[in-house]
Amino acid sequence: ELTDGVFKFEQETPGENLKVTFSGYKIREDQNTDNLYVLLNEMAETTASIGMVTPKIEEVPTTALLGYGKTLSDCTITGGKAIWKGEIIEGTFSWKTPEAKPAGEDNGTEKANYTVVFTPSETNIYLPVEFDLPVRTQIGVRVSCKADSRDYEKGNVTTTGTYELTRAGDGMKLENLELTDGVFKF
Repeated sequence: ELTDGVFKFEQETPGENLKVTFSGYKIREDQNTDNLYVLLNEMAETTASIGMVTPKIEEVPTTALLGYGKTLSDCTITGGKAIWKGEIIEGTFSWKTPEAKPAGEDNGTEKANYTVVFTPSETNIYLPVEFDLPVRTQIGVRVSCKADSRDYEKGNVTTTGTYELTRAGDGMKLENLELTDGVFKF
């Protein structure tokens, strides 16, 4: 068995069939107590590969509330941190499908999760990382008004009436939402 040797790649970045040299090794002393073995080569070569590594997302970024009808490209991704063996890996977070248009009706469900890609600055060493991030989106609300009929009064343009609020995306009636301070005007 060999001990005390140094393995050295010809380059530090990932690649295939890279030259590796071995030097400074010796036969383990307890296996050669009577000096029966003598190393004829103190240096050797072979080839090996260095693979790219996948950073770990240490801190998941956050997103801002996305306006109604906007695409993910309008949704800012803030913060986040990727690491490899305790070292911070520089890079950027971006949406995999920036053209996607989330629906507020999906808030809080699996459908509200969208894929974020962390792209390392050193793409020759680190692989991109994909993960899902929830996006909260404003819900579009439509107002339907019905004015009550009344007798004509000169100069009076006020009336009473009713309204109904529905979600713009699917037309679902919103029961627990009220309008305030509105003016119906003829």
